[in-house]
Amino acid sequence: DVLTLSATPIPRTLHLALVKGRDMSIIESPPEDRLPVETYVAEYDDGMVREALEREIRRGGRIYYVHNRIEGLSRIAAHLRELVPGITIGLAHGRMTEDELEDVMLGFYQGDFDVLLSTTIIENGLDVPLANTIIIDGAENFGLSQLYQLRGRVGRGNAQSYCILMNSSNGKNAKERLNILAGSNDGFYIASEDLKMRGPGDFFGVRQSGLMEFKIADVFSDADMLSIASKEAKEYVEKCNLNDCEKDMRLETTLKNAYKMTEYNTNI
Repeated sequence: DVLTLSATPIPRTLHLALVKGRDMSIIESPPEDRLPVETYVAEYDDGMVREALEREIRRGGRIYYVHNRIEGLSRIAAHLRELVPGITIGLAHGRMTEDELEDVMLGFYQGDFDVLLSTTIIENGLDVPLANTIIIDGAENFGLSQLYQLRGRVGRGNAQSYCILMNSSNGKNAKERLNILAGSNDGFYIASEDLKMRGPGDFFGVRQSGLMEFKIADVFSDADMLSIASKEAKEYVEKCNLNDCEKDMRLETTLKNAYKMTEYNTNI
């Protein structure tokens, strides 16, 4: 009845599939003529940013520059214009009106701007084949799945694309996340690593992720409880002499009662 599509499943969703809570199929074949995105992790450097911008403009491409603080966008735009005189920049963020956003996005798509300087508002759904470089400022502040989604804004055509992750943190966890992304374009692998790092969260509850060392035993226990409850409910319903519609309704009611017996007692 329900089909979920995801480039990088959140830890809880992935874990539900891994413990057979839902069926899973992996699409491993890339679209025709697509090339893997080359990803680099580096500290901020004016020379590197200038080279990345000029290289993309020379080959007729466009650039995403992501900075997830609205108040910093104007300052960064001014600095980029100093680095590359004559560069054209469009700004996009969530405080703009719908019409303003539409004008900027159409302008970027049509080539009115060399650079789209934005917050993570571009994270999903954009398909601009000529945008083949993305620079993510403060990449250490993003999660793995979010970085993967942002990187997916480039490489939509058949040209080689680049992702530059600007990291200003010496934290071990941040470096580990960024190196995982730089080392792979495989969304399932990245989601699996995200699951390892963040934990699967509550099986029945609303929390999407949690510390692995505290939650994993609870989750596997919950998975066993769900499996036993489902089996018992189905066996009970099969014993009843009911038509298919009545069986579905009885099974749903029985399973809901089984869920309520758990400590989470959520409205499933």
